Amino acid sequence: MTKKTTRQNQFNDVLQIKVFTTTKNPINFNIHKKLLIFSLIFTVAFISVTGYLFYNNLALLNKVEEKESEISYLKYEASILKNSTIDLKNTLEEKNNIINIKTANIEEKLYELEDFKEYINDFIYTGNDEQDNSVVSRSSRRNFLDPDINNKKDVNINELLNEFDMILDNNKEDLNLLYGKVEDKVNYLNCFPDYSPTAGRVSSNFGYRRNPFSYSWEFHHGVDIANNLGTEIYSAGNGQVILVDYDYLFGKYILIDHGYGIMTKYAHLYKANVKPGDYLKKGDLIAYMGYTGQSTGPHLHYEIMIDNEAVDPLKIKKYYE
Repeated sequence: MTKKTTRQNQFNDVLQIKVFTTTKNPINFNIHKKLLIFSLIFTVAFISVTGYLFYNNLALLNKVEEKESEISYLKYEASILKNSTIDLKNTLEEKNNIINIKTANIEEKLYELEDFKEYINDFIYTGNDEQDNSVVSRSSRRNFLDPDINNKKDVNINELLNEFDMILDNNKEDLNLLYGKVEDKVNYLNCFPDYSPTAGRVSSNFGYRRNPFSYSWEFHHGVDIANNLGTEIYSAGNGQVILVDYDYLFGKYILIDHGYGIMTKYAHLYKANVKPGDYLKKGDLIAYMGYTGQSTGPHLHYEIMIDNEAVDPLKIKKYYE
């Protein structure tokens, strides 16, 4: 192939292209330089625009995938919140019923105390036989007064006051006992591991399963929750960290003692955020999800033990006392 430039006009030069074939005479092509330059510019511009649009399209597709993942995660969280709301509503209804019963009992005791105070006031300010009869009528129906008081001519007010003090002390003792039970119950509920330790997909349930490494049937003492590397992990209840360690099966793991014979285990961690001896509250950040030890991918192995016996974390609600 050869190129030849005509000499007619410097601004209207054309390129002559000869294409040699098997025949004797070559084929001549004349291409105007301006046309050639315009074609090259158009081609470069077209390739640049096409590349830019292709790149933007890929970026938009990636953003769409990210948003779809976020939507799926939000739907999962919404389902968890919905279930938690239903459970909380049922719990509140049960507690309201208990509170109503306790309130009725307390009101009954208060009425009894009020009647007893009125009786004391009437007894002190009695000035005639008619009033005495009314006192006798009232005292005869009080089970906490002396049943023979009607036959007594002279009643010692100190004895009545002492009996009143004894009733108040008994009520105070009952209230203190009730307060202690309520305080202990609140502490138990705070320690009880009913808080979801992390977000993700349950990839392996509690119970018998086939080991992903040995393919033999074995009992799985917890649940596996899969998610991205570095996903935050939280304490399921109030408690104290008693162990942060590593072994070849569970990798890096944390053991928390919640009291009341309850312990939880968090395994295959990427990084621990606590140390032995730390006191935790329900929902505190304790670690980040990983795949240390024998693991097929990033996930949390989560166990709950009550009195040294493993229980299903997905059915923990039934273990409320």
